[in-house]
Amino acid sequence: MNIHEYQGKALLKAAGVPVLDGVHCTSVNQALEAYDSLGSKVVAVKSQIHAGEEERVPCTILKPVRKLCKEE
Repeated sequence: MNIHEYQGKALLKAAGVPVLDGVHCTSVNQALEAYDSLGSKVVAVKSQIHAGEEERVPCTILKPVRKLCKEE
């Protein structure tokens, strides 16, 4: 299967497997809304591509979330 992690997590969750909370975002506005909805000052912004390369950036305040999530 060639799917993104968020898609795999959704399949596992639907099958009753416990998974960590997460929100798939495709825009800056979605990322900001997700940040607000999670109710935590500490979040991780993680890009995903099928090739397996990932970049993880911890964010502790909203300003870095805005800076890191740029429209393409």
